[in-house]
Amino acid sequence: MQDTLVVYYLRHGENEANLEGVFTSRKLDHNLTSKGVEQSHQVAEFLASQEMGSGPVFCSPLKRARQTAAVIAERLQRSVHVLEELYELDVGDLEGASGPAAIRYWRSVLDDWASGKRETRFAGGEDHFELTARLDRSFAQLRAHAGAGPVVLAAHAGLLRVGFRNLATPVPPVDLAIPTCSVSRLELGGPDSPFQFVYWAQAHFLTEHTSAEKP
Repeated sequence: MQDTLVVYYLRHGENEANLEGVFTSRKLDHNLTSKGVEQSHQVAEFLASQEMGSGPVFCSPLKRARQTAAVIAERLQRSVHVLEELYELDVGDLEGASGPAAIRYWRSVLDDWASGKRETRFAGGEDHFELTARLDRSFAQLRAHAGAGPVVLAAHAGLLRVGFRNLATPVPPVDLAIPTCSVSRLELGGPDSPFQFVYWAQAHFLTEHTSAEKP
């Protein structure tokens, strides 16, 4: 196994919930829009221009991520592996909500986590300890493919913003935007080594992108 695994982490393409402005997590499972499909093709072309080796495409079980991953896998001629650990941040009772009050509540939980209050829980959802524990479990599955070169991981903005981000050294700023189908490059070391972001949420290869505040 090589010492460092390169991971291209991308947010799924635009889906119907992005247009509706609602929080989606586990229960609401929307399809990509036509724009989201086009974004998926554009990010696939970007990834095809990189040194990709033969690593697989991993994705969240949710349709928006699986549909994005399928486009990429076809372009790169790779298999797709669905990881249960890559479900979006579980916002519990907030799922399906929209509007300023919902955003304020979401922000308050994220602010608590950022200040070290990791036990704060989304009502009906998860706390930060539970989130990072499942992401830690996903690392073992990613590392198992290190010898195949870079892997692609199609998932969600919430996991990136307050999950992967908080496990990295150094930690990227929390308020950076995460456009749909943007790509972040991570370098993942051994089990006892920290990982780092080489770059965060790049979307220069998209002809048009959507940057939503919510996960």
